[in-house]
Amino acid sequence: MIYVYYQDTNKKEMESYLCEQCNAMMPVYKVVRIVKPGEWSYVAGYNMGTSYYCGLECMKKSYEAIYDEVKFVKVKKNTINEIKSRGYPA
Repeated sequence: MIYVYYQDTNKKEMESYLCEQCNAMMPVYKVVRIVKPGEWSYVAGYNMGTSYYCGLECMKKSYEAIYDEVKFVKVKKNTINEIKSRGYPA
């Protein structure tokens, strides 16, 4: 199982990026962390780039094409404490 953590984009990001899947303008979500428990963890701005998406459907198409089992989790601050307090691996 892969966990994909995402957040809402801010106005500047919406105006600056395109959807990774369909190239639509004004992406509303960004992927900020991807975790495979016990194996690896990637964090945007640290060991991976941030990916932007126009909606959850495009995000799902992108990740489900690569991984068999994916769980999408919306976060506010992308902190380990926030994620673990909700019962997910960080």
